[in-house]
Amino acid sequence: MIAPVRKSTKSKRSINTSVTVILTIRDNGLVGKVCKKGPRIADALLRSWYKSAIPRDYLYERRRRSGKTKVDYRRTPQQRKLDSKYIRIVNKAIKMKDQVAGIIVVKGAISMGGGSISRLPFSSVNGCDELEEKSKKKKK
Repeated sequence: MIAPVRKSTKSKRSINTSVTVILTIRDNGLVGKVCKKGPRIADALLRSWYKSAIPRDYLYERRRRSGKTKVDYRRTPQQRKLDSKYIRIVNKAIKMKDQVAGIIVVKGAISMGGGSISRLPFSSVNGCDELEEKSKKKKK
């Protein structure tokens, strides 16, 4: 999605940047229900971000060296504070108390296939794409 991003926490000016949001769900069996509420989640996050744009240092940066994608997982206290804020927003939007346990907002658009996405935290959780493929096979 396209989100407003500030250069720093004190900056008032923002630029629109593509971001990929990755959520961690506590109960693996509820991934499908959360996936169906994707538009609500996107709307809730965008409303929050347009009230107060995302600081650039909050985003996960993907660094490419010799063909491999590397992601820095270390989080500052300020980043953890924003994580908990965005998690509360998402949980409120989907009306499932404390079902979302983690959030990652990655700078840029990421294909949800294999490759770099498999090296991100929480990658062992089923994704919405996998669920859609399974349901299409069952229909045939």
